[in-house]
Amino acid sequence: NGIDMNAVLKGFPDCLQAEICLHLNRNLLRTCPAFREASPGCLRALSVRFKTTHIPPGDTLVHKGDVLIALYFIARGSVEILEDDVVVAILGKDDIFGDAEAFCENKSIGKSRCVVTALTYCDLHKIDYDDIAEVLDIYPEFKEGFWKDLQVTFSLRDNDMVLLNDLPFFDDMSPSPLPPGSAVGTGGIQGPPLMSGGGGGG
Repeated sequence: NGIDMNAVLKGFPDCLQAEICLHLNRNLLRTCPAFREASPGCLRALSVRFKTTHIPPGDTLVHKGDVLIALYFIARGSVEILEDDVVVAILGKDDIFGDAEAFCENKSIGKSRCVVTALTYCDLHKIDYDDIAEVLDIYPEFKEGFWKDLQVTFSLRDNDMVLLNDLPFFDDMSPSPLPPGSAVGTGGIQGPPLMSGGGGGG
């Protein structure tokens, strides 16, 4: 876990990088419902855009006010989400967090109203929204199934903050927005009273 695989991959030819990335992200791509309708080519395009992040306990992944440029998929471990110094959710394995409304009709990137901190050693798969947009533009047949099946466990978006520039590549895409802070995924339980969630633990 101390090896930066993203740096290691740069030493390999592009074709081999894709195969390695498919292997590294195989569990996520096989088990996450959002990717089940993706073609082999689409999966290869997605896999090379994912970054694997290893976080020790106590490290902060997202600060309040941070621009939400990526989706995070938890592969191992647990994170806590705090809003105004109050724990509002604990997420674990297979949970997803980020901006659930980044690709709605306003097509704008939001900012975080929460702080996300690792409770245990965590492995996360991270992909930037611009990279998702680019892949969906290349594989338009994948768009509908992706948005239908993607379930963001906890949306960090602060709807009171000024939004940034429009995202590229997203013509004719307007999935239904989720309520702010919605928790609809596999393991996260959100909002007081606090309850444990996720399959965390590493």
